[in-house]
Amino acid sequence: MIKILLSAVLFFSFMTCSVSAAVIKNVDFGLQADEVVITFLPLSDGEASLIQDGSGEAILVNTGSASSYPELNKWLQRYKVKKINQLIITKQQKYYDSNVQRAVKDYHIERIIVPAQYQAEFQTEKWKENDLFQLTDNIHVDVLHASKQKTAAMDLSNRE
Repeated sequence: MIKILLSAVLFFSFMTCSVSAAVIKNVDFGLQADEVVITFLPLSDGEASLIQDGSGEAILVNTGSASSYPELNKWLQRYKVKKINQLIITKQQKYYDSNVQRAVKDYHIERIIVPAQYQAEFQTEKWKENDLFQLTDNIHVDVLHASKQKTAAMDLSNRE
């Protein structure tokens, strides 16, 4: 059975005190073969999450907005990510996919996964509702919902 660890890096800002990303220099979970960690990255504008497993695979879910790319890059460096094996974009909107081309170039991403309705200028693998996919030996996902509206979007669920 796979073990999933959740890592939530919280960013709090108050008028008299603040905790910044600079406090965390490097993170190494020392994952075993049957472990997976999901980290929700605290971008100031947009969404991005990082999935890592014990085999060294790195999967980025979304890339945030264009203005948050320096932050995304710093977080990936802190988590010692040099290569991203797969990129999953869950919604075609600037808060989710503005940095795809930069991330592909900087992290040598070969597999880009998007909702079926996604309009892209780059090569993608399109997923549709009720599909089941294997991302790594330890990670299988279902597409629970794929939007048929104007904005391409999808919701995923882990499958054991």
